[in-house]
Amino acid sequence: MGAYGDTPEAASASLEDTDGDLLPDEWEMHFFGHLSQNASDDPDRDGFPNVDEYHRATKPSGPDWHVSALAVASGDGTTWETPFKTIQEGINAAFHGHMVVVGEGTYIENIHFNGKNIVLRSTDPLDSDVVAKTIIDGNQSSCVVMFSGTENQTCLLSGFTIRNGMGGISGAGTHATIQNNIISDNSADDGGGLAHCSGAIQSNIITGNSAEYGGGLHHCNGTIQNNTIAGNSANWGGGLYVCTGTMQNNTIAGNSAQRRAGGLDRCNGTIRNCIIWGNTAPEAAQVYRSTQPTYSCIQGWTGAGEGNISGDPRFVDPDNGNFRVLPDSPCIDWGFSDPDLPETDIAGVHRIMFGGKSFTVDMGAYEYYINRLDPGPEPDQTTFTWSSLADKTYSIFYGDDLITWHLIVENFPSAGSQTTFWTDDGSLTGLPPSLALRGFYRLLENP
Repeated sequence: MGAYGDTPEAASASLEDTDGDLLPDEWEMHFFGHLSQNASDDPDRDGFPNVDEYHRATKPSGPDWHVSALAVASGDGTTWETPFKTIQEGINAAFHGHMVVVGEGTYIENIHFNGKNIVLRSTDPLDSDVVAKTIIDGNQSSCVVMFSGTENQTCLLSGFTIRNGMGGISGAGTHATIQNNIISDNSADDGGGLAHCSGAIQSNIITGNSAEYGGGLHHCNGTIQNNTIAGNSANWGGGLYVCTGTMQNNTIAGNSAQRRAGGLDRCNGTIRNCIIWGNTAPEAAQVYRSTQPTYSCIQGWTGAGEGNISGDPRFVDPDNGNFRVLPDSPCIDWGFSDPDLPETDIAGVHRIMFGGKSFTVDMGAYEYYINRLDPGPEPDQTTFTWSSLADKTYSIFYGDDLITWHLIVENFPSAGSQTTFWTDDGSLTGLPPSLALRGFYRLLENP
C-alpha cells in the first residue's frame, strides 16, 4: 500500500540496520547470531557477498553445493575452489532443501532429480547471458532432465539452456517449479520440450523442439505462464498438446503441425491473456478443440470469448525470436488483470505497468515497458532508458533516498515512440554514479 513499491532498497530501509552495513539486523541475527558481518563478506565462499545473498533471498552460509564445468577433477562441492565436476554429483550429494549452484559451461549429461526437493540453478537465472552459457546437453542419448514425479513446488530448476536431448524435460507428473530456462532443440515422441510436468512452468523460452504429439509441451497440467513457446513442431499440437490447468500470458507463435493445430490442441483449462499467432497446420492452425480463450490475441479468431481480439500483435522481430510488441500493438493494456497474475513478466518487468493507455496487464509473455539503468558510454556514467511516446517531454528527478527528490532535468525530449535514454555523468547529481553509495531516479511524463 502507499506511494512506493517494495523494492529491495525500500525493504532495506524499512528494517532496522543499526550498524549501517545495508544488512538488516533481523537478517544478520537469523543467519549468524550477531551483527558483525559486512555487506561484502562471503562466508560460504559461493561468489555472492552477503548483500547479494540478502537481495536474492538465498542463504549466506551453507550448505549449498557447487558444480563447475571447469573442474579438472571432482572436489567435495562445498566451495567454488572444490566443485563437483558434474551436475548429477551435486544432486546426489544434496538433501531436501539444499541448493546446487552450477557454474557457466557445457555439461554433457542426462540428469535425474530422484525425487529430491532441491534448488538446482545457474549462478544467475535472471541474467540471459548466464542462462545461455550454462548448458545441459543431452547428447541425444536420452531426456536431458528427468524427475521422479514425487517432487513438490519447492523443487526448482532455474537458469539453464536445456538442449539436444530425446526430450528436454520429462516430469512423470512432477510438481517441481521450472522457470527461467531456455528449452530448445530437443526431440521426442511426446513432448519435445516438456512432458508430464504438473507444477509451475513459467518464464521459459521453449523453442525449436519437435515431437509426434506436442512439439513444445505435452500433458503439462500445472500453471503455464509467461512463456515464449515458438518455433516448435509436431504432427499434432505444434505448441501445446492436451495441456490443462492455467495457461496465461504466454506467447505461442510460429509453431507448426503437419496434421492439426499448430498452436494448441485439445488444451482444456484456463486460457487467458495469451498471444496465439503465426502458427500453421492443415487443420485448425491456431486452436483446436480447446477451452474457449479469453482476453487473448488470436490470429483469424471469429469465435466468442470475452476480451478476445484478432488484430496483428505487432511483434518487434519474430523472425529472429524477438516477441516483444511494438508501441502500437493492440495487445498493450488489453489483458485481464486477475489477482492471481504473476508478479513479473518473462523479462522480470512488473506485470501491470502503464503501457500507454492504462495500468492494465498486457497480453503475451512480455509487458510493454522499459525502465532500466545500464553502464554509460564512459566510465563513471549511468544510462537511464525508459519507454517513451512520440512528441512528449519528460522531467527527471534524483535522490539518495525514496523520500526527497530533486529536479535535475526538465522537459527532456522524447527520442520517439519506443525508448528514450539519458546519461548521468554526475554533473547534475553532484557525484559520479560509481561513487554514490546509492541513488534513485524518478521519471515524470509532462502534460
